[in-house]
Amino acid sequence: MDVIQGLLIHGGALEHYGLPPGEFDRETLSVSARLGEILGADERPLDEARRPEARLLGTCRDYALLLCSAMRAHGVAARVRCGFATYLGGAPWEDHWICEVQDGHRWRRIDAQLDTVMRQALGVDFDPADLPDEVFLTADEAWRRCRTNDLTPTDLGHGEARGLWFAHVDLMRDRLAVRDRLTSPWDGWRQVAEAPREPNAGSLALADRLTADQDVLAPSTPWWERSRTDDLVIRNYRLGDAPHMAQLYFDSVRAIGPRGYSPEQVAAWAPEPADPVRFHARAADGRTTLIAENAHGEVIAYGDLEADGHIDHLYCRPDAAGTGVASRIVEELTTCARTAGYPRLYVEASELARPLFEHKGFRVTERREFRLGETPMHNYAMERALP
Repeated sequence: MDVIQGLLIHGGALEHYGLPPGEFDRETLSVSARLGEILGADERPLDEARRPEARLLGTCRDYALLLCSAMRAHGVAARVRCGFATYLGGAPWEDHWICEVQDGHRWRRIDAQLDTVMRQALGVDFDPADLPDEVFLTADEAWRRCRTNDLTPTDLGHGEARGLWFAHVDLMRDRLAVRDRLTSPWDGWRQVAEAPREPNAGSLALADRLTADQDVLAPSTPWWERSRTDDLVIRNYRLGDAPHMAQLYFDSVRAIGPRGYSPEQVAAWAPEPADPVRFHARAADGRTTLIAENAHGEVIAYGDLEADGHIDHLYCRPDAAGTGVASRIVEELTTCARTAGYPRLYVEASELARPLFEHKGFRVTERREFRLGETPMHNYAMERALP
């Protein structure tokens, strides 16, 4: 959460940071585009906090999306939620986005926007990493309370935009978010025509059904479970995989690498698309190479294990990052190592892969500093004993 707070500042809260208020763009961007803007303005690693005046202006949804993405990248089940908060100083229940993470048998709610400055400005005395039920309502919770007259619809919204029609808008956005279909950059649902704004009988009936049956519009298999289904196949390398591996390697470094490395380091790491011949030669040199395929037969990840217990490569396609597929490959490689009688596993993990390997029982033995050409790089020597 601290990392996200060091990158963003809400465009409507500038005065709390001692900055002059001004206009800002509320356009919703994808996480990759938002990270591109952040790194384009300041090339330092993302975990280095920017001064308030150097942070990117955003909205609550940007905080929620970035935190959700970061959690998923570290293998944590997370999702964004649309709803209403009591602590923002506007409407009694103001339109707001947060992130939820799975914590045991419950979903814990986190508001990454509430850094030290905002907590003090808003008089927040609760833990922003575990929001109490009484300070935030998801849109479906708010809808049910409106329909049972436990909430006044005009208390819900933002500025002049409030009422049952607004609760309906946020309900649809929340249901889509739960289904992992986040609303698009051209989401203009708040710009509803003045008349008629209120939902008609058909819309009311559908909304009531959505909130009464939580399985309606819910994904049949949540993303964090998809890697455990029969749709994911992990198999040995075979002829024809090398071109897919080479492209996956390049795409992974270029798309995911900027989360932990500078543009110069990413360019040195993967200066151009790799030669598939080299990947075939690696896979044919006696090592174990495992391929992960999705339900469409597409190669979405791969990893390899050398004969001394060394995990050399572990890469996944950018759109598969955070789904658990890399974790599955490490588990399979560990099983292969145990079967072969290796006493330990070891790896040189990138800044991005280090949390995954730590979660799998590896420990850091040293931070390695080296150069790729003229570009300084670093990774972490890690190992794990195999009983």
